Amino acid sequence: SNIDSIKLQELAFEKNISINPGPIFTSTKHFNSYIRLSCACKWIPRNIEMAVKELGNLCNKLTH
Repeated sequence: SNIDSIKLQELAFEKNISINPGPIFTSTKHFNSYIRLSCACKWIPRNIEMAVKELGNLCNKLTH
């Protein structure tokens, strides 16, 4: 199912995870469920892995 990337961004922000929702990159509504991951931080594999897992949890939460 489609996930509202703007809502996902809001939830991720609360967890100190930075993503960009698809709609900010287009003038159409074709990318509402797309995101761009931001890696503008020190690259620590464990932190990246934990953040991606949390994004998965948030996506799961938005689909139920």
